[in-house]
Amino acid sequence: MQMYSCRRCPADSPGAATIRSIALVSPVLDDWGSFAALIGEISNKFTGSDFRFHVCAIDDGSVTAIDLPSIALTGDTCIAQIEIIHLALNLGHQRAIAVGLCEIADREQIDAVIVMDSDGEDRPVDIGALLATAQQCRYCRPPAVRRLVRMPELWNHLAASVIRSRFPYLTVPTERGDRFQGKSTMNLVSLIVHGLSALSVHADLIFVRVLVGLSLLAVLAAFGIAAVAAIRFLTDLAIPGWATTVAGDLLIILFQIFAIVIAVSLMMLAGRSNRPIIPVLEYHHYITSREFWGLNQIDTEMGSRSRI
Repeated sequence: MQMYSCRRCPADSPGAATIRSIALVSPVLDDWGSFAALIGEISNKFTGSDFRFHVCAIDDGSVTAIDLPSIALTGDTCIAQIEIIHLALNLGHQRAIAVGLCEIADREQIDAVIVMDSDGEDRPVDIGALLATAQQCRYCRPPAVRRLVRMPELWNHLAASVIRSRFPYLTVPTERGDRFQGKSTMNLVSLIVHGLSALSVHADLIFVRVLVGLSLLAVLAAFGIAAVAAIRFLTDLAIPGWATTVAGDLLIILFQIFAIVIAVSLMMLAGRSNRPIIPVLEYHHYITSREFWGLNQIDTEMGSRSRI
């Protein structure tokens, strides 16, 4: 679960940030029962408070449809609006989140954004801790979401993009909750892909560290060859045929290191010449339609936009 501030605090304001209107971005893939349970829990916990939630659910290519009128909420609920954004295909968890963040990035009425899964493993009870921490911040915060949606890295992994953005951030310890229903669709392959997506955000840093490591290994191999030559020609310790075998193996290792460095360097340089995908410029191509529940529109222009 992540939370971001959207408004800039006045530079001369000594007080803590005031958060009232909150956008909640949640990707959903066919698990509409859990989504309804999530909305119900948030409503039960925060109704009567000053918070108003504008829920933006990203339908990540679901086969089953949601019946919005079936979500039973009280008249004084804290849920001001539910917006369902239907995608043309399954983009995956992280890219669905990126679409949701792009959708709400420029809505001025939003004070903060919370990103959480709809299955219950991100517990609604932890929202209070996030909001409490955010309201205690007494420094001037730039619009984090607006920067994130213009970062190409967001298309691969949200949390890694936050670290990459160089924004100051605070961490709030939370516990993993139990799913509302059903079983997780994240298998071993999906988890590995998820981890690799996070690493891809820092590909240039990983490349430099690998390059340094390979350089050190090449230096060790060169020293090894020099040591073998010294033992062979300056001492009587070498066993016949030993120097040739060891020096040959070290030379093979050295040539392999050079080949890897050249190949990876060319790949990195070629990748830097490609035009990056800017999420906020591309996301609308994947949206097919929108559904709304509630009378309080977040943004009149966004709410009245024609379906693509």
